[in-house]
Amino acid sequence: MALGYTTLYHKLGRTDKLFPIDKSINRAYARILAGVVFPGEQPGFMVALGQDYLRHENKFYWLCECSGVDTGEFLRQCIQLKSIYKIEQFYAPPDPAIYHFLTHFNQSQRAKDEREFQFNEVPYYDNGKIKLHLDIMSEQLKTRSKSLSLDKESILPDLLSNMPDSFDLLDKDHPELAALAYVTTMLVAFPYTFDEFERVQKAYVPMAERR
Repeated sequence: MALGYTTLYHKLGRTDKLFPIDKSINRAYARILAGVVFPGEQPGFMVALGQDYLRHENKFYWLCECSGVDTGEFLRQCIQLKSIYKIEQFYAPPDPAIYHFLTHFNQSQRAKDEREFQFNEVPYYDNGKIKLHLDIMSEQLKTRSKSLSLDKESILPDLLSNMPDSFDLLDKDHPELAALAYVTTMLVAFPYTFDEFERVQKAYVPMAERR
């Protein structure tokens, strides 16, 4: 797990939104979302991406990832990384077994006064088929757009370089690719509104210059 990252909230300009900022590289994120595939036949996988709108570019940056075989431990890792990296939402496929598991898991978390795990269903879900999501993701990886940036700490670049034909791929067989494709789909298909960005970008530049 990538736990060495430090991010702080800052209030930028005349907006009530708090933007996560990585001061070490002077980058603010408009939003941070994560894609999740829960443990099953393969270990579960979660990857979080941050969207940078404050540099006049629609860029998505890898922030962290985790995997796990035990569902409870995997969810606790996700909860921990949510706090560290200011993840706003998790997106995952609908799964009746997971809904049942979460009922008991979150009851246990509440009893221990610990944080619960919540997620939203990924859009355009098609019984585990991930071709549409992979197509959206692949478009962001093309040389011309280069809007998706993955870190060398991630296992994803190696998996992407050896990705098989996407037509029949299922999320249960390729959880890492599916989780990345799910979060990329959310960021691309449901874009962040520019209204707030326009209000805060001028406030961000002077703050950056004062570092």
